[in-house]
Amino acid sequence: MQFISQARMQIAQMTSLLFQEDSRGASPNLNPGMPQANQIQMAIAEIQQQDKQYEIMMKQIDSQHQAVQTEMEGVQKVIQNNIEGTFKTFNA
Repeated sequence: MQFISQARMQIAQMTSLLFQEDSRGASPNLNPGMPQANQIQMAIAEIQQQDKQYEIMMKQIDSQHQAVQTEMEGVQKVIQNNIEGTFKTFNA
């Protein structure tokens, strides 16, 4: 999860830089219809797509983590019940 969070942070920084470059223009004559501006917009779109993929991965990992936690809690309860049952048998 930490790796994905770091990757998303880097993507956010790259996107921010591209937006800054796009808004002020890489050159004084950079207009929205120019190839350079289109390249910047395409790069931003690709970065945003990558971020969406990372977000989906994080949600999947989080779901798996929750499932494992739930399973562990269930196993711990079974173990605790078995221990209590065993001690009741010997104490009776």
